[in-house]
Amino acid sequence: VGANQLRLPMAPGEAADNITTSVRIDPVSWEDFWLPTFGVPARLQNVPNSYHYDSESGVVYSQQAQHPASYVESAMLEQPNADQLRGAGGDYSEIDPKYTKITGVNPRVTALAQQLTNPYDNEFDKAQALYNYFHNPANGFTYSTSTGPAETSDALVDFLFNNKTGYCEQYAASMAVMLRAIGIPTRV
Repeated sequence: VGANQLRLPMAPGEAADNITTSVRIDPVSWEDFWLPTFGVPARLQNVPNSYHYDSESGVVYSQQAQHPASYVESAMLEQPNADQLRGAGGDYSEIDPKYTKITGVNPRVTALAQQLTNPYDNEFDKAQALYNYFHNPANGFTYSTSTGPAETSDALVDFLFNNKTGYCEQYAASMAVMLRAIGIPTRV
């Protein structure tokens, strides 16, 4: 990615005539390898040359943690509605197999994912069921900038069954593992 306005390679499924929205991003107190972007990035402006773009995953990254200045992204922000997502089907033949790989998952995690999603017959509702599980106060999850104490050697088991305390990383990773455990390709 360059310091001037730069058109990024098209992402899978992107059409040349997609409508983009200009988004100004002010990374306050942000220092990381990843550059925050929204939707499907099409163009970046005022981004240092040290960032790279992976068109397969849609991620902008650097080899070193950086604190970027303000930048502008042209992004495709179109979002399908729930009915469109329900009708999308489960043909994953064009999805990179790396998004379905999963090993070493505790059987309790897989059983919980199956229990929560079995009533549904489509991927959207299954994903929504897992999302709702984490957000329902009756299930006891607490958002905190620190995780709960380790009770086992398995951090995922601890988060889902024991302390239920964590931040975005624990929620996103747990949902991704649970979706993969029921055969739905996922990336965080």
